[in-house]
Amino acid sequence: MNCIYIVKLNNFRPIPIQTFIALAMNGLFDDAAVAPVKSQEPEKRIKLKNCDHVAAKALDPFGVSVIEDIALDALAEIAEKGDKFTKFFSEYFADNDSGGNYRKGIALSRFMGVCTEALNQLKTNQNLGRCLNANVLAKAVAEGDRLAPHFLVLNAGKGRQQGGDERQETFGNVKRRKLDGTTGAPSTEQQIKASAKAIHEWILLGERSNFRMLLNFLSVGGVFYSFQAADKTSRAWVQTKHVDQSQMEAIALARHQEAAPAQSSRVKKEEAQGDLFAQE
Repeated sequence: MNCIYIVKLNNFRPIPIQTFIALAMNGLFDDAAVAPVKSQEPEKRIKLKNCDHVAAKALDPFGVSVIEDIALDALAEIAEKGDKFTKFFSEYFADNDSGGNYRKGIALSRFMGVCTEALNQLKTNQNLGRCLNANVLAKAVAEGDRLAPHFLVLNAGKGRQQGGDERQETFGNVKRRKLDGTTGAPSTEQQIKASAKAIHEWILLGERSNFRMLLNFLSVGGVFYSFQAADKTSRAWVQTKHVDQSQMEAIALARHQEAAPAQSSRVKKEEAQGDLFAQE
C-alpha cells in the first residue's frame, strides 16, 4: 500500500507516501518550520479615495461640521494620524515612505483646483452678487484674481475633465464640474517656484485674507451645503414619488411614535465609536 496513516486525535487520514515525504522534507514535524501567521492588518492606502479626505471625513451632513472651529494643531494631528484604512486624511502629511513631496504636491494641486472653482463662483454666481455686500465681494474677488495665475500654475492635476451632468444617475458624475482653463502649456521651473512662493505667503496671511475669510464665512462648517443637499433630496422625493400630505403626516408620526427597527450589531458598533471623524 502506497499510503501512510497519520493518527491525530483518534482520526485516521491516509496520505500518499510521496506526499508524506514531501511534507516531511518541508518541516512538517519541525516546530521551527511552522508557517508564519499572516497579518490581519490591511495595508493602509496612500492613494486616497474621495471619502478619505478631510473635506469628506469632517463633513456633518446634519449640521455644522467640527471643521468650523477646530484648532489647526488638532486638525493636523487628526489628518496625519489617518485610520485603519488610510495612512492620512491629507497627502500633505505623506512621509518619505508614503510618497514624500510628490504626494504632498497632489494635496497642493487639489487645493488650487478648489480655489479656482471658488473664485469662479464668487465672480459668476448671481445669487452671491445679490446677497453680499458689494464692497466685501469686490475685495475678495480682487484678491482672488491676483492669485488666480498661481492657482493655475500649481494645479497639476487632470484639470479639464468631463463635466458633471445633473441628469446622470451616479453621484460620481454629478459631483464633478468641468473646470475650464486649467490645462495648457507646462509651466517652467521658474514659474512653479514663483507661484509656490506666492501661495505660501498667502497661506500664512491667515485671517488677513479677504478671499479666504469670505469663503470661510460662506461655508459655516458645510451647513449650507448640507441644507442644500437635504432640501433638494426632499423635493426630489416628494415630487417624483408623488408624496401627498397624508403620507407626510404618517411619516412624521412614525418617527415620533413608533419604536425604531432592530439594528444589526455592526450598526450599533459604528454608532458607539464616537470618533471625531467618522470611520468607514
